[in-house]
Amino acid sequence: MTAAALRHYKSPSTRRAQLTAVALGVAGWLGAGGLVPTRLHVRRPEHGLPARLSTAAGRPLHVGLTLGPPRANRKPVLHLLDGRGVTQGYAKVAVNDLTSRRLVREEEALRSLEGRDLGSLRHPKVVQAGDWHEHRYLLIEPVPTWSPRGVDPGVRDAALRRLVGGFEQSEDVLASVPWWRALRARLGELGPTPLSDRLAALSEAAEDTWGSSSLRLGAAHGDWTPWNLATRGDTTYAWDWERFSTGVPVGLDALHYSFQSGVRLDGLTPQGSMSRLQHLATDLGEANGAHPTSGRMLVALYAIDLAERFVRHQQEKAGAKKGPIEDWLLPALEQVVQGDRGR
Repeated sequence: MTAAALRHYKSPSTRRAQLTAVALGVAGWLGAGGLVPTRLHVRRPEHGLPARLSTAAGRPLHVGLTLGPPRANRKPVLHLLDGRGVTQGYAKVAVNDLTSRRLVREEEALRSLEGRDLGSLRHPKVVQAGDWHEHRYLLIEPVPTWSPRGVDPGVRDAALRRLVGGFEQSEDVLASVPWWRALRARLGELGPTPLSDRLAALSEAAEDTWGSSSLRLGAAHGDWTPWNLATRGDTTYAWDWERFSTGVPVGLDALHYSFQSGVRLDGLTPQGSMSRLQHLATDLGEANGAHPTSGRMLVALYAIDLAERFVRHQQEKAGAKKGPIEDWLLPALEQVVQGDRGR
């Protein structure tokens, strides 16, 4: 049971975490699980959330607890296993208003994906959602969470194109795109601080530069990363859909994957990964359906969107390890915007 809980849930987000998960899984399989904490005992389990989830699953379940890296939207995830150690599902549990909203959005996203022809892209199905002692929870079916040979780039990119193709697409100039207008509005709600003022000025400069440029818009996963994906054969399995949206500039998912994998897996600094992203942007965007001329604009939009999230949710205070965005994200954004304005 311990080995199964340690091996699964999702792909670890760093090489070190991957090796640690494998080592702990082997230790559990060998019966050395006593070397690490394996169980959490709670009072009155007959009235607890595990009992409710067992009822939903139609069988008694054992629970393993997973926590991701420190960040504003971190929430406990219950790994549900039957008596043989076979995964029966996962339950995410909200701990505050932010995580409650995220779970509601993920439930809505997963239900909107039902019945869509997404080709070789697979996603978890919702088993049950509700509230337990004022905590929102979401119970989903399991999907494979490990890639035996690592995430296959060709299979991954084909799945991303299929996601975009599974929903309505459109084109519009940047200044008129609802996604961009909503982002600008959120920037305006941050309040007057040197950081938010600097970010607002950069977003204004971006609109001055690309406001009349055409964008292709479509569906986006919103957190397309190596630790939210697995490929097996020609199938891609994706989870953590809480940032899913439509009407998003096509190409942002691909940029996010490249940036995050650069930092978490390739050993690059955030500055180095953003720099690499600028060189890869056109190819990454075009490969996933974006206009071939929109590479630098997409990098700017991605950086602004990422910065707004960091500031709004105070990710640095929550424990995010990339450091102050003034040191890595805003300089890269300034370079992209000023570089194009100088042409």
